[in-house]
Order: sequence, then structure tokens, then C-alpha cells
Amino acid sequence: MMTPFLLFAAEADAAAGHGRQVMPLSPGVKVAGTVLGVLVVVVGLWLWLSHRAQAGKPEEEQGLGARLRWRTPIALLLAMSGALVIIGVWIDPTTAPGAFIVVWLLAMAVLAVTILAAGLDWWWVTRLATTKRQALLQQGREQLFDELRRRRSPPPQSNGSH
Repeated sequence: MMTPFLLFAAEADAAAGHGRQVMPLSPGVKVAGTVLGVLVVVVGLWLWLSHRAQAGKPEEEQGLGARLRWRTPIALLLAMSGALVIIGVWIDPTTAPGAFIVVWLLAMAVLAVTILAAGLDWWWVTRLATTKRQALLQQGREQLFDELRRRRSPPPQSNGSH
């Protein structure tokens, strides 16, 4: 039963032998990849510097996510993925196919980890914001009820000396 399939696969492989040549990346792809990689590196470094600057501010001036320590590594992972894209587009797959595959697999893995970490960061900051908002609402509610109690209470008794 498998023999006809294997013979068909061997015939298809022999017929497609000339189409399996590895082609180098075109100059346009190299330029586009380099530009994209540079932009990603710049954004990653800007985020890294921004997070470091936030951490140096007084606590009352910091944003919700400033105390989250994993933001700096996420920014550096983003910059690293951009650098790997730049390296990947300039590796010639015809002369170094192993390096080409390794760099692109590494770039995809780093980008996947970056996206996962950024998603977890977004989820955690959303939770922090919800908790902070609920605390502020509770504080406002308590202040409102205190003011209502104060207004409903009878005025203090005067001793008639006025």
C-alpha cells in the first residue's frame, strides 16, 4: 500500500530537483529587512531607556508599570530580535545555509518570547490598573458617605452664650 505512494514521492522529488535551488535574498528584501530591523532595534532601545528613566523618578511620578522589573528585559529582547533580523537578511543562504536557518529560527524564537512576555505584561498592568481603580472608587465612596453622615447629623448644640 505504501509502495505506490513512495514511488510517486520519488518521481515528484526527481521532477522537482531543478526547482529546489536556494536563491539568495534580493537586494530589495535586504533593504526592507534592514530598515525594519533598525526600526525594531531603535524602538527596543527607546523602550529600554524609557523604562530606566521611569524607574529613576520618585514613586508618585511613576506610571503603573514602572515598578515592573520585566519591562527592561522585554525591551532588550525586542531590540535583539531586530538585530537578528538585520543579521538574517545579510546572511547568504547559498553559502551558509546552516547559519541562515539558525539565525532566522533564533529570531523567531526571540520574537515569540518577546510577544508572550509583552502579552503577560499587558495582562498584569491591566490587573494593576483595575485594582488601583477599584481602590480609588472605594476611597471616593467612603469620603462621600462620610460627608453625607456629617451633613445628616444634627448641628452641634450651642450653650447659649452668644
